[in-house]
Amino acid sequence: MALWPEDLIRELSELKEKLEAVGRGPGYPPPPRVNQHGVIYKDLIESMDIVVYTTSIDGQITSLNPVFERITKWKTNEWLGKDFRDLLHPDDVEDAVLTIQKLLRGEKPCVNRWRVRTKNGNYLFGEFHSNLYVKSGKILGIIGIARNITSDHETELALEESESRYHDLVEKAGVAILINDTKGNFKYFNQKFLEIFGYNNEEMKKQSIKTLVHPDDVDMVISLHKNRIEGREVKSRHEFRGIKKNGDVVYLEVDTLPILEGGRIVGTRSYIWDISEKRRLQEELEKILAKRTAELRNEISERIRTEDELKKLKRDDVSIHVNH
Repeated sequence: MALWPEDLIRELSELKEKLEAVGRGPGYPPPPRVNQHGVIYKDLIESMDIVVYTTSIDGQITSLNPVFERITKWKTNEWLGKDFRDLLHPDDVEDAVLTIQKLLRGEKPCVNRWRVRTKNGNYLFGEFHSNLYVKSGKILGIIGIARNITSDHETELALEESESRYHDLVEKAGVAILINDTKGNFKYFNQKFLEIFGYNNEEMKKQSIKTLVHPDDVDMVISLHKNRIEGREVKSRHEFRGIKKNGDVVYLEVDTLPILEGGRIVGTRSYIWDISEKRRLQEELEKILAKRTAELRNEISERIRTEDELKKLKRDDVSIHVNH
């Protein structure tokens, strides 16, 4: 049985009458005359920036409002009586068929995103709200609305692409990133942070400042975090020693800033560098310098001793000549 716009308008009019009857009371504006309902809802449907559609149970399109023409550039009569699946992107047809089958089985109405072919051969992204059209207990077909979300979809894709790009940047950066809440609990850490300490993702979720920071440095780190959370001015950049999963000591440099939400400090963001190699080279350099300094001191001491001996020999030689 075909479902025409007049049927939809009549049913909406009946529903509006029921709603008005429920809401009507003292001082309530009088409802429109019954013979105005058809005109009111016809104008409403045709002025909405959404497509209102109906199909038969077997998928034939039985009605489309004028918005369909504005959005897709197809003429409505080009699709009346046609299979709705021919209007969708081939990759979306299976999901559309499954949706109708679910509705016929009595499952809840759902929202889907399907691509619709336009007159020029391009595809628009539509958000579809579909339901069964039932009258007098008999299922006549599918009734629904569709909204053009192409611009929203493109924005989402751009955001996803941007998020993916920045996610890769964060994960592949040579800097470890850690976000703590006000109590010092780890809320986020990147792959580099895991690599520094040697834990996997699940293991790291069980760690804390106390388990990762060297016992001799943990009080300093906790104190800095507490003062920072309480809004006091503290140095943002400092060094501390960490303890890796295997027990090795790792030297770290950190730059930490408070995270503000609505003017309130809700946590901290830290950028951490492994400076163990730098410290190793520095210690080796210090050893070389210390060794060279000791050698120079010995050399200077030896020269002074030699000069003192030469002076003594000269004095002794002069004394011998004078006595003779």
